[in-house]
Amino acid sequence: MILDVSKLTLAFGGKPVLQDFGFRLEEGEIACLLGHSGCGKTTALRAVAGFEQPDGGSIALKGKTLSDGRTFVPPHLRRIGMVFQDYALFPHLTVAQNVAFGLGRHSAAERDSRVKALLELTGLPEYGK
Repeated sequence: MILDVSKLTLAFGGKPVLQDFGFRLEEGEIACLLGHSGCGKTTALRAVAGFEQPDGGSIALKGKTLSDGRTFVPPHLRRIGMVFQDYALFPHLTVAQNVAFGLGRHSAAERDSRVKALLELTGLPEYGK
């Protein structure tokens, strides 16, 4: 299992947003959170990424506990990317540099190849620079 989110609870100002929320992903699986506005989709993703600290439950990535009430790994050490629903791009970077942002551990040639492929996939190759 690559991601295990179990029994997450999180409240803001005493108002519950997540109650016993959970899901599991195996290697290679893709998931989608669907629900009405305000149901907690973004809050759940923010908790997985480490931008919110749950009140209860646990999050584990590749068997490593990221959050469980005793442990809390900060966002910058989780190696989890998150695309926000509002436009949270780095304005000082090009489109290609924004796309490459999460590929830091790859060689320059691998990054360039992956960015080119992703820009092609999204129909944006002419906007890289």
